[in-house]
Amino acid sequence: MLSAYFFTPYIVVYAVGLGIPLSQILVVEGIFALLVVVLEIPSGWVADRITPRVALILSGVANVVGCVMLAMADAAWMYWAVQPVFAVATVLGSGSDSALLLQTLRREGRTEQFEPWESRTQSLLLATLAISYALASALFLLGGTASTFWGTAAASLLGVMLVSMVSTGGGKQTGEQHQTMGLVRTIGLIVADLRQDPGQVRVLVAAVLTGTAFAVMTYLSPVYYGQAGFPESIFGLLAAATALAGAGISHLITGVHFGRALIFVLAVAAVLVSIPSAVVVVIAVAVLLGGRARAVGAYRRQLGQALSRHGDATGMSIASMAMEIGFAVLAPVLGVVSHLFGTTGLAATCAVMLVTAAVVSPTRVRTSA
Repeated sequence: MLSAYFFTPYIVVYAVGLGIPLSQILVVEGIFALLVVVLEIPSGWVADRITPRVALILSGVANVVGCVMLAMADAAWMYWAVQPVFAVATVLGSGSDSALLLQTLRREGRTEQFEPWESRTQSLLLATLAISYALASALFLLGGTASTFWGTAAASLLGVMLVSMVSTGGGKQTGEQHQTMGLVRTIGLIVADLRQDPGQVRVLVAAVLTGTAFAVMTYLSPVYYGQAGFPESIFGLLAAATALAGAGISHLITGVHFGRALIFVLAVAAVLVSIPSAVVVVIAVAVLLGGRARAVGAYRRQLGQALSRHGDATGMSIASMAMEIGFAVLAPVLGVVSHLFGTTGLAATCAVMLVTAAVVSPTRVRTSA
């Protein structure tokens, strides 16, 4: 419920309606991604101290505040102003949910099953998004974009209520010896760990490249739907269909090693998104969504667990940061690419990033016990 964003299929349309061109939308989202990157590790550090459950509750509250702001927005500056609010909501939830999952598995003595369970969770989240996207079209037809923000706020409130009922008894975490350690010292130890393990550094680079490509392709999918001839009124239904198909794809490949071959397949899908064919675009977006769900599980296992001695939420936040930092840094460049070469150039750029990720990705990495 905390991930049921009814407004996602229409956020680009909404921003354009406020008078913001596509190139500026990419800059705004780049600023959002930069805020997420800056706040990601500090939020994980905080979550390990206030408990992941409390962090998730605060994340839901921030979601509600952001949605209310957008529902009442009548000027372009409000779209810019709401980005820090959603950034806080994102970072408080991005590592805390996986930390809760890891603690639950550890309590049951099944820590080694984290990656498949994390991938299944991502698949279920895509299914949840499919339902919310299907409802988004109905909300859009009934009350315009504002109703999609109100619907998201209501879902987040329900999510907060559900999280507050989750029992965390016995959910002991790793890194407890670092609970009194300062944030700067924790970051220094993380950097030292990465320097000592070149394999994890290569995983980090691959996560940055794939995360950037996924962010651009999925966020701008409504633009590609429009190029393929779909009317705006069914963007929500299309998002629902591709999310549901992506959930199925992710479930089918959960047991498949997320390595070079799979990343090459995703690179091909990124190229196909720019083809103005309805069937091709829908299939390509579904494949990218399924691949992203699988990638999250793989990178959170490889990076999150390898660095979890600093705290469960902190370790997971590092993996989440890796998936966001590329978009934050490259957003201005991507805006120029879209201006010079259009959306086809963006798709080709994302494909190149995925191919590069496949090349640098190690075949084997060492993770801590």
